[in-house]
Amino acid sequence: MTLLRAFRPLTTCALVIAGLMIGGCGPPMVVVPSVSGMSQEAAEAALTAVGLTVGTVTGGGASAKVMSQDPAAETEIAEGSPVNLVLKVSGPSAEEIAKEIRQGLAPLYELLKSRSDGRGWGSGGTGAAGMLTMPVENQVVTALRASRQKHQSSENGREAIKMATHDIEDIIRQARDQERWRLLMGCIAAFEAISPGSTKMEHLKERAKLHRVCPIVRVKGFFDDEEMNETYAFLEVIKRFFTKDGRLRDAPAETVRARPGDEFHGVKLLGFVGDRRGVRLEYLAIPGNTWEVLKP
Repeated sequence: MTLLRAFRPLTTCALVIAGLMIGGCGPPMVVVPSVSGMSQEAAEAALTAVGLTVGTVTGGGASAKVMSQDPAAETEIAEGSPVNLVLKVSGPSAEEIAKEIRQGLAPLYELLKSRSDGRGWGSGGTGAAGMLTMPVENQVVTALRASRQKHQSSENGREAIKMATHDIEDIIRQARDQERWRLLMGCIAAFEAISPGSTKMEHLKERAKLHRVCPIVRVKGFFDDEEMNETYAFLEVIKRFFTKDGRLRDAPAETVRARPGDEFHGVKLLGFVGDRRGVRLEYLAIPGNTWEVLKP
């Protein structure tokens, strides 16, 4: 008997000997893809795409990944054959980690919702109305630094840190729009804790500092100089400054006599409100930033 030829097209066939086919053709053969590191859903899609099925699945969970497969990748098996998978949880998801990080932002969220007659966080709630106190700012910053240290080494952790950073940026925008400068500076400190080295908030931080050191002005009364035909306002002025450790302090109050157009302690008296009901001022450090102070 003479051997004529042996062949295998896309299906598994027997030898053709002396013009006669011995045996029949089986299903097409396919190469098993590698699904290592994929989620169960992604692995099933990859196997189905080449005509294979999912066999026994061992392990699992919301964030589980394929740790091993049988048959192994690159193995050639018949179409429709099952591939067994072993899954293992590789850690919490980015959403789960972000939820944990957001817990440290709770005081900032609460302050954004607080009313002007509310009581501030920190020191048992004895802070100024709606004001972030230094103990709670330190609490938020410490929590964020710890979260970054804990999660920055994992892919899900880094993604969660990005998500939390976007949340802080949103709080910063709201505090800026509400002109809550103390809260804004605390939010920026939180941003710098979770994104060390970033200079993204430098300009806004400097602007917030300028707003915070704007002098406090109170109207004490008015005086008419009949000889000069001029009216003066008697004002109590308290200058503000930051100490080396970043704390805001007030200087002793000073009494200033000023008339419209006069400048004092970085403030310009623009004019009087109504019939000597108060004064209109401009903060020269931020041109165009004006406000009114009425008599008590």
